[in-house]
Amino acid sequence: MRVRLEGPSDYAAFALLLLVSAAVAILVVGTVLTWLGRLLAALGGLLS
Repeated sequence: MRVRLEGPSDYAAFALLLLVSAAVAILVVGTVLTWLGRLLAALGGLLS
């Protein structure tokens, strides 16, 4: 991915894109970890 940044507005837009991408990644990882934790807890409850 090649990005040509020209001027402050391009830098601001690129920074915003990075922030949004990071926020989405954190939400997705958090959701997956929560789901996995619940699944493991349910399996642990079934096995005990």
